[in-house]
Amino acid sequence: MADKAKDRVVLEGLPRICFEPHEGKVELTPFPSSLKSILEYLDEDYPYEYLMGTSGASFRMVWKVDGWDPGNIDIILMAENPREPFDRAFEAVGYTYEFFGNAGKNNEKDKWYNWIKLAPGHKKPEYLKTRVVESINAGKPVIGFGVVGPPEACVIAGYNKAGEELIGWSFFQEMEEFNKGVEKEESGYFRKTDWGKDTAAMLFIGDKKDKPDTKEIYRKALHWALEIVRTPQVKDHYTGLRAYEAWAEYMQRNEDFPDDMDILYNRHMVHNDAMTMLAEGRWYAAKFAAMVAGAEPKMASELYKAASCYAAMHDIAWEIWGLVDGNDWKPETVKKLRDSGIRHRMAALILAARTKDAEAAEHIETALEKTKELK
Repeated sequence: MADKAKDRVVLEGLPRICFEPHEGKVELTPFPSSLKSILEYLDEDYPYEYLMGTSGASFRMVWKVDGWDPGNIDIILMAENPREPFDRAFEAVGYTYEFFGNAGKNNEKDKWYNWIKLAPGHKKPEYLKTRVVESINAGKPVIGFGVVGPPEACVIAGYNKAGEELIGWSFFQEMEEFNKGVEKEESGYFRKTDWGKDTAAMLFIGDKKDKPDTKEIYRKALHWALEIVRTPQVKDHYTGLRAYEAWAEYMQRNEDFPDDMDILYNRHMVHNDAMTMLAEGRWYAAKFAAMVAGAEPKMASELYKAASCYAAMHDIAWEIWGLVDGNDWKPETVKKLRDSGIRHRMAALILAARTKDAEAAEHIETALEKTKELK
């Protein structure tokens, strides 16, 4: 029997998710950060690098075939099956899950998450509201996609007015362009009414289940990393090593950097998203490779070499940012992208990062061969 909505239920104490450094950490990829927050609330201890590595998010690089796509960074674009990062992450933590799209959002015009099955009855957010209430009443937070901001993952920690308002954490709750009509709880949680129109989907965490042996999880993740890096294209996006080449190519297209601040801000955003995949992604790839090395002595030597490559890629990212004096959104920073000399130097460094990514993949492949596990 459905657990009916009370007026208000809030699960307090979920760790915050946000783009800004907090509690001595930086986490920039919404889904693994949201999952980590919820698991910590459920007394499950999984480091961020574990979720980045097992989901594959640490190893992704994506660039739209026809150019400047502000959605490149979304993890659903890195594999033919958009569910694969979620499937792999939940297998690695030993939980079931259910994904439901919002019939009010999933259509041809807005097709970001239209690959997810719709809520039963297509009753727009009504079914989702019922499920959120049931989950919160049962003590389980929910992962929303959208709610506040674009259709990226957020944490739903509670509800108010019998589910008419949702409460939780979002990476975008402090951003002026996304938080109109959003109120703040004393805890810092957002509180959002009329949330259905801004929600693409909801992910409900299910029961605990048996998970594979840790070594099997690690080896599957390494095989997955090789596939991500070496697959040149997924649908209408270049991926892996090929994406670096496209990124470098577009950075050198003078005609794409006119004296127009709106266009320059778009270019800066798409470039910076690729930089996030490079800097944050490979930093946690280094930590994940070292984590696996600690559990797999036969692979340790090669995995530490891979980790060194990933750490070097992180350093390359900061070298690229150094060419424009940082990674902020100040007009003087953005305007520097008009300088073709700066962009050509950026392109050379992007290709240097590609070389390191390919080298890291070779070390991972060699490591797997040592265990006679390479397929």
